Amino acid sequence: MFISIGKVATLLGVAVSTLRRWDNNGKLLADYKTIGKHRRYNSQTILQYIEKHSIQQQPVQNQLPKTVIVYCRVSGSKQKKDLETQQTFLEQYVQQHQWKHLKTFKDIGSGIKDTRQNLLRMIREIPILQPDYLVITNIECVLFFYESTKNIKSS
Repeated sequence: MFISIGKVATLLGVAVSTLRRWDNNGKLLADYKTIGKHRRYNSQTILQYIEKHSIQQQPVQNQLPKTVIVYCRVSGSKQKKDLETQQTFLEQYVQQHQWKHLKTFKDIGSGIKDTRQNLLRMIREIPILQPDYLVITNIECVLFFYESTKNIKSS
């Protein structure tokens, strides 16, 4: 399945211009270019890129499958389809690693607002769910809240 440069940018949390630059300098090559020279990426290529550039622990023999929660976010309601694409992409990533998927949290809202209800709910539920990993496309969407959510207590 080929994904447009815009959707890949959303999934990776980078600008479209960054992906063009990466393609030009060989960091992340587009798998296909249309007649109009629009870049398209194979979903497997993007999964491999994410895997290669994320911190991975060495597998331990006879270890139980890792447990994960997934967090997806887009900026506005016009991007609902992008939210679905992001969720599918991340859940495929979890499935590919044979991790146990505990729960998915999704939000539609600006990255500068700290009122995203499902992000706050996820932060409250982490002590209860005790996941091994949080699977997201862009770490900044969560780190932004670090200072404002330090004092949130689980109920």
